[in-house]
Amino acid sequence: MRPSSLLFFAVTVAIAIPGCAADDGFRTRLAQGCRSEMECAQLDGFAQERERQAAWAAQQDAVRRGEERARWDAEQARQRAEGEETERRRREEREEAAARARSERAAREKADRDADAAAAASAPRSTPVAPATPAPRDTGGHVCCCDGTLSPTCTTVHRGCCSHHGGVCACD
Repeated sequence: MRPSSLLFFAVTVAIAIPGCAADDGFRTRLAQGCRSEMECAQLDGFAQERERQAAWAAQQDAVRRGEERARWDAEQARQRAEGEETERRRREEREEAAARARSERAAREKADRDADAAAAASAPRSTPVAPATPAPRDTGGHVCCCDGTLSPTCTTVHRGCCSHHGGVCACD
């Protein structure tokens, strides 16, 4: 046989035998530092275990972050509710204080009115002394009021004369 035909034969046999020509990845693993199939299998197992552990750690980290977020949300909700409750209590206290103030003011006003009414009822009524004679002629026929003015309407003394000026008095 010629050498070129041997090469042809070897290639043909290698292709014909299943699995011989197929790359099983050993060359790639060998480049990664494996010296044998078993060592590469162990390295693959270690790599897979590291990947599983990294995935588990990532999952645990996500769970922890979710729990922290839930705790933070719950704390925010609690503080918000506490603030709303405090504001509600303050509003109620202000409303109660305003109601008490209105009630006290109404009671003081009633007490003042009652005291004024009692004082007015117990005070002696003073009626001004009306002169029995009409006003002198120098007043032009008008009545003199106690505040020193002349009545513009009264020419004789009668009920109601000078009522807003302290009553009827003698003219000077």
